[in-house]
Amino acid sequence: MYLNTLICLEENVAGYGKSNKNPSGHVTIMSPGIIKCYVQNLRDIPGEYTVYLISKSQNKAIRLGNLNTEDGNKQTTWKVDLDNLEGTGVKGKDIDCVAIVVEGESIGKTDTVLIGYTKDKYLITTMLESALPKRPTKPTSPAIPITKPVIKPTIKPTEPEENCECEPCGCGCEEQPGMNKPAKPGEGPGPVIIPTPDS
Repeated sequence: MYLNTLICLEENVAGYGKSNKNPSGHVTIMSPGIIKCYVQNLRDIPGEYTVYLISKSQNKAIRLGNLNTEDGNKQTTWKVDLDNLEGTGVKGKDIDCVAIVVEGESIGKTDTVLIGYTKDKYLITTMLESALPKRPTKPTSPAIPITKPVIKPTIKPTEPEENCECEPCGCGCEEQPGMNKPAKPGEGPGPVIIPTPDS
């Protein structure tokens, strides 16, 4: 099947014209598998102008590639498979819209600078969003729990009173002043003997 489709492009978002002129252009899709895009009066930008082919019947947008950016008048040619455009399964005869896009981080930051249809106009936002390159998300730092320092109470050791002759008994307690100490073998007085009266 011979194919020769012409789609004229019109300005869709202002601000990209060169020397206060409105940008315009056209795209041809032709056998045996050639797509040509010509635009004029586009100003140079830090990024790229990207061509998208869109099919309403297939509910799909296809990212074709970037335009040449050597000067204000830009023409780019691609060689494609008209039976399977960019491996999507969409055929060249299904294309009924072309958009020249400045891609952003999301669809809300993406500008459709030029757009053209073969027939009636329709909304392309959903299809274009699905075809935009996926931007890597910025990694987020893991949350760090806030910990309060544990303050341990300071326990001061008990100092013995001055002139205290008590000694620890070995059971973990301390003898208090005035308590009788058991006599050690060989030390101190022996047992007290109470005399009994003579009978």
